[in-house]
Amino acid sequence: MNSRLNEWEKTLCALAQFVLMFAKVENAIVRTLQRLSKVSVEVAQAIFSGVRSEGAIQNINRILEISDPINDANRKRFSRAFEQFRHINDVRNLLLHHGKTALTESRVRSIPISAETLEQMTEDLGKIDALLTLTAIARGGDLEDADAIYRELQKPWLYKPPRQSPRARPKTPNAPK
Repeated sequence: MNSRLNEWEKTLCALAQFVLMFAKVENAIVRTLQRLSKVSVEVAQAIFSGVRSEGAIQNINRILEISDPINDANRKRFSRAFEQFRHINDVRNLLLHHGKTALTESRVRSIPISAETLEQMTEDLGKIDALLTLTAIARGGDLEDADAIYRELQKPWLYKPPRQSPRARPKTPNAPK
């Protein structure tokens, strides 16, 4: 990123890149669902329109269970990617719907956000997108050495979700005996 930008501008640029990559991965998830379900693009647009990412992920997992029961490698690849997507989706929802802090009935959640964090999540989303695209290509038989690329995609995720500290319980004064 341009070194002349101040920290706020760097964060805004990183946020824009993150949002764009997130949208691309959401589309890739639905596109993967379309390909695995073996329906035409037109039919997919009709029946999967409005399906949220989590619903598409659940459907992909179901399809993999019934269509490829012996090949556990695909399920493991998807499982790892979808787990990371869920972590990133949680941050995205918190950030875009509540700012950096969300108050729910059960707790207050706060996520540290910086340009670096957003860049890490964007990079991880790029890997998820590559995995989904590669899987679609490999299932079509167009790629000879998919395993080498899969190994590259198995490198550790850059974004690590922060551990939420347990909410401190208010101390109650000792009751008189």
